[in-house]
Amino acid sequence: TGIKAREQRLFAGTVPCDDDLPKAALAAGGVSALTLVRRCPLQAMWLELVQVSWQRLCDAPLAIRSDSEVVMAAVEQKGMALAFAAESLREDPDIVHAAVERDGTMLTYAGPGLKADKRVVLAAVKQNGCALKYANHALRCDREVVMAAVEQYGETLENADESLRADFLVVMAAVQQSGRALAAASPLLQADLKIVIAAVTQDRRALQHAARDLQSNPLVTQAAKHSRSSIQARRVRYS
Repeated sequence: TGIKAREQRLFAGTVPCDDDLPKAALAAGGVSALTLVRRCPLQAMWLELVQVSWQRLCDAPLAIRSDSEVVMAAVEQKGMALAFAAESLREDPDIVHAAVERDGTMLTYAGPGLKADKRVVLAAVKQNGCALKYANHALRCDREVVMAAVEQYGETLENADESLRADFLVVMAAVQQSGRALAAASPLLQADLKIVIAAVTQDRRALQHAARDLQSNPLVTQAAKHSRSSIQARRVRYS
């Protein structure tokens, strides 16, 4: 064609042929039209650069940081690349989803609309529960989202809405992942024997967050004595 390979882009219908879908469609004979499109030489150059190192995106001009293909190539390498994307692309659901799947905390750079997008927020908290603090308040009230977050990192319970910090199953999931999540539980659940035993079994340091009358309960103190953190401490001491 006389066009440099990096400047060429092939489409099967309206879908780029670098995706798996058109390749499968081609193999099955489901696509009749192929179109070769020439990329802008500047875009092609930057696309090649970020494919080698996503960090090159921070040096790119705004026009390139506004280019969805270039930015997607960068975030697919490293979610942190979203921090260098133009504001307009921080509202692009595909780009932001790709970024938070790799680094959930990149939800902090998402536009307001996507911080309220359940699909995006779920992907973020499943990768890193801490991302819950960047979600729109409505999703910090969402049981499915909060449950996914605390199962990944229990202590993010502190970022959940107050109503869910009083939810038995949510708090149980949180303290089973990290006993210290008990600190963020409602006073009622800090006084719940099952919750407290689960918390101190995971980490004896959770005992300080239990209701005062449970701190001396024999079942609780016995669970704390045999907690994972106590066993690990003894192993270190005698190793």
